Amino acid sequence: MMKLVRKAPLTCRGNVTLFPQSTFYPVRYNEFEYYFLPGFGNKFNEVSEKGLGYFVKTFSRAFALHFWNKMSKNHQVEVNRNSVYEVVAKRFCPITYRVATAESDIF
Repeated sequence: MMKLVRKAPLTCRGNVTLFPQSTFYPVRYNEFEYYFLPGFGNKFNEVSEKGLGYFVKTFSRAFALHFWNKMSKNHQVEVNRNSVYEVVAKRFCPITYRVATAESDIF
């Protein structure tokens, strides 16, 4: 199985595609708190002189983000703190973000 994962994305017969782990889990479970740290969302768009920043490279290959619910369920996201979670919510779920933050400073 690991050989297949290294070659991913790989399309098999029956129109089944295997994707690498980074497609859905760009941040590993033991680093999930990076999603919630104030200011780390600023790095989401970071471009350095040497090319794309770590966050841009990491998230540009992802189709989805897994927030490790069991571990992150007690994390509150404060509005205007520029966490990765907030920046992603604003960019890709603007209506939901607007509704969730309309009457609260946390979501």
